[in-house]
Amino acid sequence: MHNFKDDIEVHVPTTVMQRQHEDTDELNRHLLNIIADLESRYKDTDQNEVKSQTITTMGGYQTPTKINFLDLDNKHIQSFRNNIVMPAIETYLQHHFKEAAEQVSPYPNAWANILHKGDWQAPHAHPSPGTIASGCYYVKMPKGLKNPEGCIEFITPNLESWHHGFPYNRRVEPKEGMLVLFPPWYQHYVHPFKKEDTRAIIAFDVLPNKPGMDFIF
Repeated sequence: MHNFKDDIEVHVPTTVMQRQHEDTDELNRHLLNIIADLESRYKDTDQNEVKSQTITTMGGYQTPTKINFLDLDNKHIQSFRNNIVMPAIETYLQHHFKEAAEQVSPYPNAWANILHKGDWQAPHAHPSPGTIASGCYYVKMPKGLKNPEGCIEFITPNLESWHHGFPYNRRVEPKEGMLVLFPPWYQHYVHPFKKEDTRAIIAFDVLPNKPGMDFIF
């Protein structure tokens, strides 16, 4: 009988983190009011990034890419940034990059997005140069949706993986107060929903440091 040693591992890991907050109802109301106010003022102007036709959001309203939503001078936005976004980013980077995470000073560049009945997002990734992670926080989700309405669907980067027992796609059913972090190259899309309701999120890309600072990761 031959002696041998097996070493079996799964290559190309895709690290996804879901953190569900249970005590964010009041904060979410404030954030939704901010986003809804921006939509009411700018939806039909060039301050709606959807109008640019350069993004994959189909319908609804999205804040301009030239503005970092988390830099707006508002106590509720700053509380959200400091108490929800930053702690989750630190946990994710420590898990995903191990000791290399200590070399960065993560800077989230964010935008707000609001969808209504029939609106959706086409398949896309977040390929901006330097991005080390991407994330999404669910401020408002319509009640009583039937799966997959309003869900975010991730497309496996290895399309042959289903041969080995892995699903072709991974679907996340969002809940208010949920924050999801994932690699920027992980392609995903958002299903439309049929109810007369609102789906509001704050999405962000994580840079290794604030723009303007020299850094090599």
